[in-house]
Amino acid sequence: SIVNYLIENGHEKIAFFSDVTIDDKSSVRDRFKGYCSALASNNIPIRQDFIYTNIAKNFDVETDGIYLIVKSVSEAIERGITAIACSSDGVALLVMEACQSLGISIPERLSITGFDDLSDTQKLGIDLTTVHQNLYAMGKESANILIKLIENKKGGKHNMIFPVSLIKRNSVKNISRKS
Repeated sequence: SIVNYLIENGHEKIAFFSDVTIDDKSSVRDRFKGYCSALASNNIPIRQDFIYTNIAKNFDVETDGIYLIVKSVSEAIERGITAIACSSDGVALLVMEACQSLGISIPERLSITGFDDLSDTQKLGIDLTTVHQNLYAMGKESANILIKLIENKKGGKHNMIFPVSLIKRNSVKNISRKS
C-alpha cells in the first residue's frame, strides 16, 4: 500500500486527509482501512488527531479559498506529522496548494501521496506519488453491469475489485536513518 511505502521511507507520523467523512464513500472507507492496516502491521499507533476528514466542507474559491485545508495542514504540522496520505489526488492537490501558502516545502518538510493517478497531478513543480487505478476499465465494467441490470431488471449490489499500482514520484522524501 501507499502508506507502507511512506513507512518504508521512514515516516511514522502519517496523517490521513479526505474531503469527505470516512462513511460517505466506500472508496474512502477502503483507503482509510488500508491506512489503518498499514500502520497497525508496522506497530505504529493510529492517532485520531492525525485523521482529517471533511476538510473541503467549507471550500469556496470566491470567499475563503482553502482556509479549512490550510488550517488542517497547519495543525498537522504542529502535531509533528511528516507525511500526509490523501484519499484522492484532488485532495492531495489542495493540500499541496495549502503547503505553498504556508511556505511548507514538499517533500523536504512534508511528503504527500494521492490516489487515482489523475493526469494533472504535477503541481508547483512536484510530481505526486500516487496509486494508479485503471479508470477506463472501471467505467467499462460499470457500464456492463448497468446494461445487465436494465436488461434483466434485477437489482443488487456489485463489488468490483481492480488491480492498482504504486506510482513513485518526487512528492515523498526518504527520512529513514537507514539510508
